[in-house]
Amino acid sequence: MRLPQFVHVPFLLLLPLFTHGQERYFTRMGEASFSFTTKMGEVQAANHTATSMFDPNDGSIELSMLMKAFEFEKAAMQDQFNNELMESDAWPKAVFTGRLLGISDGVFSNPRKLSFLVVGNLTIHGTTRKVLEHTSWVVGEDGVLHTECRIKVVMDDYGITVPTLFKDVLPKEVELYLALDFEKL
Repeated sequence: MRLPQFVHVPFLLLLPLFTHGQERYFTRMGEASFSFTTKMGEVQAANHTATSMFDPNDGSIELSMLMKAFEFEKAAMQDQFNNELMESDAWPKAVFTGRLLGISDGVFSNPRKLSFLVVGNLTIHGTTRKVLEHTSWVVGEDGVLHTECRIKVVMDDYGITVPTLFKDVLPKEVELYLALDFEKL
């Protein structure tokens, strides 16, 4: 049975009540970085273009970053990272899709510091693994949400083969640091 056209009008007027509180947060300038020490010195890389979406209503969070956007101090390191280690042409992105555990309604509405566990799937180098990590959050006076997280990435878990030349130089595990400043959409 089809309802008359005029019945739809009251529903449209009530729609803002149903969608209230469904704000989302977004960033295009999230930071992802890692560093480690080798016999030859410190190696650091940073990516300042991670894109992320966060929905405080259900705690869902998505993050995506291009592997070629990681910048190294030396161009040769960046080339080796992209071509020999990460094979960035074949697997151009790292992606995380997950959810904060234990959030409640309105928890992000007032300035404060918060901590949550985040659980989800991290895909790197074409391989997806479940992760569970601690995150810290700061709700700013200006409404910006800042979060930080450290994720341990074990090379073997993601099918990343270290070239023989670098086996004794590169660590088997790297800690990926994420820092995101979300603004309301």
